[in-house]
Amino acid sequence: MPKISVIIPIYNSEKELSRCLDSVINQSLRDIEVICVNDGSTDGSLAILQEYGAKDNRIKIISKPNFGYGNTLNIGMDNALGEYISIMLSDDFAELNMFEALYDAAHQNDIDIVCANHIKHYLKKDEDKTHLGFQEALSDIVLKIDDYNYLLTHFKPFIRGAIYKRSLLIENDIRFSELYSEPYQDSSFDFFVWACAKSAYFISAPLLHCASGSETFVLDAHNKVFSIFNEYRRIDNFINSHKDKKRFWLTRNYARFKDYQSHYKKSPNKYKSEFLKRFSSEFKKLRDKNNLPQELFSKKEWKIIKRM
Repeated sequence: MPKISVIIPIYNSEKELSRCLDSVINQSLRDIEVICVNDGSTDGSLAILQEYGAKDNRIKIISKPNFGYGNTLNIGMDNALGEYISIMLSDDFAELNMFEALYDAAHQNDIDIVCANHIKHYLKKDEDKTHLGFQEALSDIVLKIDDYNYLLTHFKPFIRGAIYKRSLLIENDIRFSELYSEPYQDSSFDFFVWACAKSAYFISAPLLHCASGSETFVLDAHNKVFSIFNEYRRIDNFINSHKDKKRFWLTRNYARFKDYQSHYKKSPNKYKSEFLKRFSSEFKKLRDKNNLPQELFSKKEWKIIKRM
């Protein structure tokens, strides 16, 4: 059994793919498998994968028709054999000690989730910024998640630069939605993992590099605009079948408010009215059923909710 299965979803990634693969196969932790799932690329991505696969037998190549991000990651997880699973995008690249640092922290303390900070490279602004995904005070210590419910309030879904115990995913049937192929599929996966895990560990060092602005994400279709509602519907269904997780859901509803606000601002004008109606309808129901932790909202935010 490899220590870590690294899953890389790939779609028309020929420009960045070699840099990503080089950073993975040259890791100081050698006992890994690299599962590259080619989601129907039409450029030279598959040829690059085959070139690397011929040189390194740790690379597994799965090529399939284009069915989107969620389907691609689920296939990767179905084929993973590692003790832990990690997800990288094809335009990410890692510090060469990243997986060793993540695994050592996990293995020494039997941790379910280990995350490292990351550096964002803003291509359009020609600048880099270290992203602190968690408070520095929480770094480099073992966290019992039951003691930190608010983790699900303050964290934006960022599932890379992390490892997850594979048994945690299997035992709780944690998978990505395959209904649509937008990046908001991270939202429900992120919630399921953190709601089911018992322990976490944050490494303060930024070990993952990720590009921001390498692709243009445009909310130009109805299914893209409203995909965020589908993600939170998955979370609601999960809570309905796992009543003991509701304490996490209450704080997550603050993140839901922020996500909906952000999504509304990005939406084309022709969809804003419909989006706002659904936004208001959901939060009116949550408010009336006392499923919103008022103390987490600012006075301005709570005034907005009261008017819904």
